[in-house]
Amino acid sequence: MTSKIEFPPRKEPIYAHGRNGYFKATAINVLDLSDSIILENWNSRDSIGRGRVVLPANCNVLRDLANKLNRIADRLP
Repeated sequence: MTSKIEFPPRKEPIYAHGRNGYFKATAINVLDLSDSIILENWNSRDSIGRGRVVLPANCNVLRDLANKLNRIADRLP
């Protein structure tokens, strides 16, 4: 299962590294496979960027990541 999480509009774009240099990251794609979870950047041309993060499909790893992201979110304005 795939889901795309759009980034909110910003004054300054978020840049990620791609095949031809840097690009504007506009969303994150979450790909849920049977044995892994893949996080990928969407670029301003509405396609997937080169970099990705691959996580094992393990409930403890995903909960730890979610807890860390929630702690970061709690500190943001």
